[in-house]
Order: sequence, then structure tokens, then C-alpha cells
Amino acid sequence: MRDHHPEYPWFTPDQVRLVRTCTLSGDAGDRAWHEWSATLDLNDVDPGSQRLLPLLYRRLVDRGIEADHLDRLKGVYRRSWYDNTMLLRGAVPALNALL
Repeated sequence: MRDHHPEYPWFTPDQVRLVRTCTLSGDAGDRAWHEWSATLDLNDVDPGSQRLLPLLYRRLVDRGIEADHLDRLKGVYRRSWYDNTMLLRGAVPALNALL
């Protein structure tokens, strides 16, 4: 079983750092990124954290942070964009039926 963060028992400490990286701006966000990325192994990211990787990519790009894993995160972002586009496209017939 993974350790849990003392303030947020439903999150692991790594998940808290990732959420902070994705939501905080300025020095606090950069600090959270450096803390989280210091132990980063993209092959071992838990499923809950994987859902945040597209947002992480956007935040890193928006902040101008160069990261070793940026190309891989870009691929995760693009896959998420594609999946969401296909999901929304599939909803069009149902939405049209409601009109």
C-alpha cells in the first residue's frame, strides 16, 4: 500500500505534488514541479495521476519549462485531445436528437 499525505489521506504525497504542479502558478508551481519531477518515472505513474498528465503538459508549456519528458507528455496530451474529440463527435447524434 502506498503512503498517504498527512493532510490529504486520499492522496499519496506524489499525487499532491502533481496536483500542485498543475494548479499553482509562479514559484509555488515551479517548486512543486521540481519536487514531483525529481522522482518522476513516467512508466510508473499511478492511474489517478495519469489523468492529470495532459494538464501537466499544458502547464509546463505555458510556463516555458523545459523538461526531459516533454515530448512524451506531448504525446499523452495529443492522445487525450484525440480521445475527447472522438467522444464529443460521438455525442453529436444524441444532441441533435434532442433538438
